[in-house]
Amino acid sequence: MKKLIYGKIKLIPSHFWLLALFLSIGIFLRTYNFHDWLKFSNDQARDAFISSQAADKEIAWPLVGPYMSYSGDGDHVEENSFHLGPIYYYFQIVSAKIFGNYADKLAYPDVFFGVLSILLLYAFLRIYFEINLSLGLLGFYSASSYFVQYSRFAWNTNLIPFFTLLFLFCLHKFLDKNEKTHWMWAILLGVALGVGFQLHAIVMVLFLVVSFLVFLFTMKKNYHVWKRWAVVFLIFSALNAPQIFSELKTDLSNTKAFFNFSSHNKAHPLILLRNDIDCHIEANAQFLSSYGSGNCTYDFLTLATYGNIRTRTLSKLFQDLIFNAYMLIAIVFSFFGYFLLLKISKNELRNSQKYFLWLIVLYVICSFILMFPLSINKFNDLRYYTPTFFVPYVLLGLLFEFFRRKIKNGYFSLTVVILSGLLIFANTQAIAEMVVPLLAKDRTCSSRSITLGELEPVVDYILSDSKGKEIIYFGGERSLRAIYTPVKYILKKHGVDSLKIGVDPALAPNNDSTYMLSCVSGMKDTYPYKKIGSLYVFRLDN
Repeated sequence: MKKLIYGKIKLIPSHFWLLALFLSIGIFLRTYNFHDWLKFSNDQARDAFISSQAADKEIAWPLVGPYMSYSGDGDHVEENSFHLGPIYYYFQIVSAKIFGNYADKLAYPDVFFGVLSILLLYAFLRIYFEINLSLGLLGFYSASSYFVQYSRFAWNTNLIPFFTLLFLFCLHKFLDKNEKTHWMWAILLGVALGVGFQLHAIVMVLFLVVSFLVFLFTMKKNYHVWKRWAVVFLIFSALNAPQIFSELKTDLSNTKAFFNFSSHNKAHPLILLRNDIDCHIEANAQFLSSYGSGNCTYDFLTLATYGNIRTRTLSKLFQDLIFNAYMLIAIVFSFFGYFLLLKISKNELRNSQKYFLWLIVLYVICSFILMFPLSINKFNDLRYYTPTFFVPYVLLGLLFEFFRRKIKNGYFSLTVVILSGLLIFANTQAIAEMVVPLLAKDRTCSSRSITLGELEPVVDYILSDSKGKEIIYFGGERSLRAIYTPVKYILKKHGVDSLKIGVDPALAPNNDSTYMLSCVSGMKDTYPYKKIGSLYVFRLDN
């Protein structure tokens, strides 16, 4: 029996075990200690309130989703802003009904699609690259600290990688097969387009433009493909029916908010062009290496980090030297990678592979044009470039293939080992920098990203100390405002209503159900308190 089992195991291809290994690493990094380390700040709590109430049938399922930053004006920014579609809330509601209605369960769709994106990236890369190279590139993605981080909490943008890959994979099927495209791919393209349209405004525009251009091309090849596109449109419309209904009810108010959107910041076109190029380069580098702050510095093209050398310490000079080397490598990687992409696309003779490369070229060009007017400081977060997350992995694959053709075997292996070692080291260091603060006990007041594991002891103390009060008042320092809505959410899940108050204890209700949160101990001689981690919880009583 053992020989039979062993014999069957030997028949399993070796690349399957590598795929299973990288998938296991990706799952582990995205799920380890998921509950306690779950980021749970104001945005997450805001969405959790809506999804939880809908799951409990306290409110109807929403017709619109989260609002877009910088799209509203005045005192009621959220009401005046452009709202995405509600599909992300629907994912959370379904998850709550299946697994339980609590903050960590609402984030399950994020980790679920994050894991699925690993498998889908492998299938996507296999369209062009051979098995071993595809697996190597997949290994970098599965352990990328940047994408691990964005799979470990609830946010509508976290689903972009999976649905971007599904969208492009299905478009490739349309290009490759045309009128012979299987109906399944039309259905999946409708799903990818319908969901992606609701995940972020940038994805909404990018997907529509790319879809329209591919539609024109496929119709030109063979107009009979219109039937498949009709299915795509019907599924897209069905998935977006709630917000279509909302628009009809509100006289297109959300559409008007979208077209009224303005960056409120004028910049010279040449500056925007430089910033746009710069941020695409930085995005490519950080998506691969996770090295950096997660924001676009706008310094790559100028290599301007030295400043006045006389004022630099030796340690600072070394850091600047490393960062300048990193910027130089990133610039060469992107420019040479895009050059290879265009050259190989032009010379590729195999239809399927040619369509794959030209689809990526089209997608990148559309992304570049779309991000041009948004290349300003308020949009410097590289998550705005997540729709192009797969591009550096494709460029790296093309670079490895180029080296394999141009460099002798021994030197090629050495080159691969050096480049892979640098990427593994950079991502390992980034994961360590992410994990070490999470292991610290006293981090509530020093961390911008509050976790569920930090907040629950605070709420547990308030609940035990308030002795069954039906309403709890709490407030505290402005620096802690990111935890107010999360605390309110967790209290509500325990059946306790709460009201937020200001920062001045003298203006707060002076009773034993009022609590002030603080990072300093200044009131410990005046009020009863408990220190939880680095946070002081004061009870204002008589």
